[in-house]
Amino acid sequence: MTAAISIDVLIIGGGIAGLWTLARLRREGYRCVLLERLALGAGQTIASQGIIHGGVKYALGSSGHTDASRAIARMPEIWRRCLRGEGEVDLRSARVLSEHQYLWTSPGILGKLGGLGATLAMRADVRRVESDGRPPIFRDAPRSVGVYEVDEPVLDGWSVVEALAAAQGAWCLRPASVRRVDVRRSDDGRVETVSVHTGTTLGGVEFRARGVVCAAGEGNAELRAHFGEPISLMPQTRPLHMVMMRGAPGPLFAHCVGASTLPHLTITSGRDRSGAWVWYVGGAIAEDQGVARDEHEQVSAARRAIGEMLGWIDLDGCAFATCRWNRAEGVPASQSGVRRPEGPTVERSGFGNVVYVWPTKLAFAPLAAERVHAELHRAGVHPGGGADEAIDLPAMLEHAPIGPRPWEGRMVVSEDGTPKIQDVRWSSDRSATQA
Repeated sequence: MTAAISIDVLIIGGGIAGLWTLARLRREGYRCVLLERLALGAGQTIASQGIIHGGVKYALGSSGHTDASRAIARMPEIWRRCLRGEGEVDLRSARVLSEHQYLWTSPGILGKLGGLGATLAMRADVRRVESDGRPPIFRDAPRSVGVYEVDEPVLDGWSVVEALAAAQGAWCLRPASVRRVDVRRSDDGRVETVSVHTGTTLGGVEFRARGVVCAAGEGNAELRAHFGEPISLMPQTRPLHMVMMRGAPGPLFAHCVGASTLPHLTITSGRDRSGAWVWYVGGAIAEDQGVARDEHEQVSAARRAIGEMLGWIDLDGCAFATCRWNRAEGVPASQSGVRRPEGPTVERSGFGNVVYVWPTKLAFAPLAAERVHAELHRAGVHPGGGADEAIDLPAMLEHAPIGPRPWEGRMVVSEDGTPKIQDVRWSSDRSATQA
């Protein structure tokens, strides 16, 4: 048996792009449903490091502002307005882990960066921090280590998803399982319905929508192939091999910088269920060579790097694990060959009423949602009313839960098509993987 739900817009994907777009469209009066296969934020959103970049990182090693830094410069203030309850979404319940992030130069050769100091000194949003004002982690650092404070907040990504779900969760739905998806089009090629079938006695559901937004991150490539949509954006993935260190001596939200535009280490922090601090380590170590390493090699490389760049920190008693994630992006034809798109990418399909969105970074979610709304408007998809009407859920749908933090596990699809959490195995001297 197949139930039917009539809406203005179906959003596929429950990460930050889908959630922010849902909030924006509903505020404009659209009746929407967000469909998520695993859990809200379970892909790149909660796995991100939660830094609301304003462009400082992209200016490192550059004589001026890059295109990427110009595009992202206004994002921190947009997010701060939302955190104060004054923006387009209410994030007052989201947790700010740190009002600032920091840049530090490691002892030795990486610390001898006169050009870096000059570059940072020219920026109003960056301040050199003297010894008595440094975060506790740097209190025992050698004098040769420079520390800079950056006016860019760091958020708990899980709590951002929780805040959005608190307001929009009634319209965020998850199928019990997915065995088949069917698409029906009108004579002019526009998508009219998207049907999801469980392959079980629970049946399926048909979404009758006037517009569709594909915000599924890595899944957008599959959706594009499934819908057969002609778009010029080229989906790409850039893999990461992140390291998690449990039992850290305290919180740290900082980049270890050198001559490259990519910090060698980017460390953010969170607490596990026992209250212990976990360092979440990315940056250059998680890219390229880090991706090629196996788990044991990656943990060994991270221990060496932390020992070199934070040599005054005692790592005894810390447990380590690694996790792999793919950053999914859409690359415009004009940026072909560029490793990282300069901003969010949004494109409407050739058939007119399907919009694909990749925010590129967490910070870009507001701009991505704004552009999606504009594309739907151009496609003639306007609010039909009933934005706040409750959805009568068929048996095969439930309200989507929130995904776990990386050090708590990972959402995967089991063999029977149902979502489950894959646990993390920790080790004190060996790498660890999802069980």
